[in-house]
Amino acid sequence: MDTVQTHIDYGQWRIGTIPKLKIFTFWERKWEVRVSTHPHMGWGLYAMEAAKSGDELLPFVGKRFSKAEFHRHCEADKRFVKYAIRVKKNVYQDGDVLNGNVAGFINSSIGREHIGNAIWEYVSLPAPWNPKTWGYIMTVATRDIEVGEELFTYYPLN
Repeated sequence: MDTVQTHIDYGQWRIGTIPKLKIFTFWERKWEVRVSTHPHMGWGLYAMEAAKSGDELLPFVGKRFSKAEFHRHCEADKRFVKYAIRVKKNVYQDGDVLNGNVAGFINSSIGREHIGNAIWEYVSLPAPWNPKTWGYIMTVATRDIEVGEELFTYYPLN
């Protein structure tokens, strides 16, 4: 059975809870969390500064689990919706906004009216800083993003 080290990734929001309905700076960009433009999504993340296609926007951070560990984790606590990204074969990363993942407010792109404007890319850290082939997930703009635009992406879910 594969095991994955659980660790805290660089890039989490560490100043109390992530603010809502208030512009804040994170990763040298201005953001706002407010009600999503999609009626079934709840909160959404809005860019409060323009971005160009290809810009790195912010990291997706959270605990890492094997697929089996992640499913056990979800079964143990059914009160909360869990979001995870498949990072690579049998490695999943839970992007819980309650644990500082600002990118977790990005909603899934569904339907023609919500075509994604961002993707999540796995980036390996270069040697010698990366003796165990560890990396991180970065949110990257797939097209130019306007001020006040909500971010949408495809969730490569479990």
